[in-house]
Amino acid sequence: MLQDRVATVKGGADRRMNVSSLPSETLARVDGLLQQQWRELLDSVQRFSALITRDGTLLRIKGHTPAFEWLVGTNVHDAMRPDHRDLLRDALDSAFLTGEVQTVEVADRFDGLWYLGRLIPVFEDGRVVAVLGVAANISERKKEEEALRRRVEGYQLAVSRSHCAEQSVSSSKLFLSDRELEVLKLVGQGLTNCEMAERLCISRRTVDHHIGHILSKLGAPNRAAAAVMGAQLEASSP
Repeated sequence: MLQDRVATVKGGADRRMNVSSLPSETLARVDGLLQQQWRELLDSVQRFSALITRDGTLLRIKGHTPAFEWLVGTNVHDAMRPDHRDLLRDALDSAFLTGEVQTVEVADRFDGLWYLGRLIPVFEDGRVVAVLGVAANISERKKEEEALRRRVEGYQLAVSRSHCAEQSVSSSKLFLSDRELEVLKLVGQGLTNCEMAERLCISRRTVDHHIGHILSKLGAPNRAAAAVMGAQLEASSP
């Protein structure tokens, strides 16, 4: 499986950069930084640090398992999710141009794992010659953030629907006639159509018509739902 990834990502020898092209003193400092940053990494499931060139080539890499070693010589951008490549490219460019540490969150295109990356410029004679990239797996945290986002959206949707329902019930009162409001109140009391007809001194057929109009105006599927909305109307009345 790793061999397949190597074939997919490497993209030819022209993309490689020999580590020896950097001065030995710089490499020694880089090795020291790699070890230091490695110790400071978050305690995550997958983590690694690497030396990266301006074009994104990975020169050296240290991971929590040998599985990361296959990435040496590949381009880091190719391993990213397509819609995240520009994010990493911009952060890498900024590190080289400004000489300042950059932070970026990106996901890889193989397993969809999320990484928190820190891009630390490596200087030689006053210029940035490479970037030390340190990354930690933050997939669990991103899952928790997504779950929280969904819960918040669900809560906001529920509140919005509740508000709309309250407005709908409140406005429905404006469209019900006095007689329909009277019939709706009796529906809430559990009276049958015959009992309502007797109470209001009207025919059973007239009660049937009133019930039909009430259900239609309230958008209620049945008498029980209409009774609940009627109770809400009564509670909202001054």
